[in-house]
Amino acid sequence: MAAVEPFRGLRYQINEDKELARLVTPPYDVISQARQNCLYENHPNNIIRLELNRPEPGDSEDSNIYTRAARFLREWTAAGILKTEEKPSLYINETTFTDAGGQTLTRRGFFARLRLEEFASGIVLPHERTFSGHKEDRLKLIKETKTNISPIMALYPDPSNQVQAIFRQSAARHLAEFDDPAGWHQHLLAVDEPEAIAAIQEVMREKTIFIADGHHRYETGLNYRRYVREQNPALFDAAAPCNYILTYLCSMSDPGLTVFASHRVLPQWKDFSLSDFQARLEPFFAVSQYPLSGNGEKDTEFLREKLHQAGKEGVAFGFMAKGRPHFWLMTLKDKALEKAAMQESEPALQSLDVVILSELVLNRGLGLSTGDYDKINLIEYISGLTKAVQAMNSGRADLAFFLNPTKIEQVRAVAEKGLIMPRKSTYFYPKVLTGLVMNPVE
Repeated sequence: MAAVEPFRGLRYQINEDKELARLVTPPYDVISQARQNCLYENHPNNIIRLELNRPEPGDSEDSNIYTRAARFLREWTAAGILKTEEKPSLYINETTFTDAGGQTLTRRGFFARLRLEEFASGIVLPHERTFSGHKEDRLKLIKETKTNISPIMALYPDPSNQVQAIFRQSAARHLAEFDDPAGWHQHLLAVDEPEAIAAIQEVMREKTIFIADGHHRYETGLNYRRYVREQNPALFDAAAPCNYILTYLCSMSDPGLTVFASHRVLPQWKDFSLSDFQARLEPFFAVSQYPLSGNGEKDTEFLREKLHQAGKEGVAFGFMAKGRPHFWLMTLKDKALEKAAMQESEPALQSLDVVILSELVLNRGLGLSTGDYDKINLIEYISGLTKAVQAMNSGRADLAFFLNPTKIEQVRAVAEKGLIMPRKSTYFYPKVLTGLVMNPVE
């Protein structure tokens, strides 16, 4: 059974809501070094100093990015900049944003402590592969800070949005309302009514939880729990805070739940032969060529519409090559997968656009191998179509491949079968902010 618990959130104490825009950040794994520096400049108490502290000259085992994060956390708490809420609560977060098509949407989710479950239990399920380096980094941070600084994002099935109906009937307390650095409107509320919390826990108890974003942080939570149990077996029990992890939970049926594609951009791919590439693809794809205007905004919308319309009929990809003023649309031919004899045999994975792109286009068309997908300088994963097109128009990249987003039902089907998607198969948008509320685990 899935267990969600209210908690006494650790939050910024400020007089003006708009000040929060200078204190919050995206999750650590989408923050570049340039963005990190900007966040440092935004405010002396920006949570970047906890979430992704900068290295300094002379760093050592006793003084480093992790110990500094813990020091800032202690100092800010002692100064009253951060304070733990008096009552255990569930925290509602409403984010109003504009999607890729220009439509204004509001995503509604809530922060809770989610009980950590091993994946084998079938209660909490992943859908993407993780990498050891990220988990080692996050484990060092939680060992020092003893706090979930940023949440994971998880989904749950709720076709009638019953959980949000309970929240709407509760006496939620307003906590903060502001426009974040991306321009999206954020509203944070707290529900501490025992009856409402109990009703939500009852509904959630029978749910399967699907990790959407934050696989590394979730697995770090499992690793930290093992660490605490080994270090203090006498103090470890079912109620220990390390059994839980800070989680933003959103219904799979929420009208604002949005997934972007992660387009594949190759910054450096020399000696590319278009004729050879198309010849290798001919057994599997029908290819149409369209001229580009040279107007980035116009070309992006043209590409977006062509890709979207073709995606309604089946699997389709866009393609651009440096120095060629054209956009190619590739649509999968009938029975192409049967002819392809793909390495991936699981139907739930074989039908995914990202798997077909990898096996038939990148592997067979370009000659990539499985190990190439993790080479930082070889493939760049870009979630925004505009940014991906800009990379081509600016001459910064040699090749780009554009996809339609993975569907929520595909994520669910893969996770339920215990399967793992390729890296960067999904990009849930917008990212859940770090700094709205934290969860101490000591």
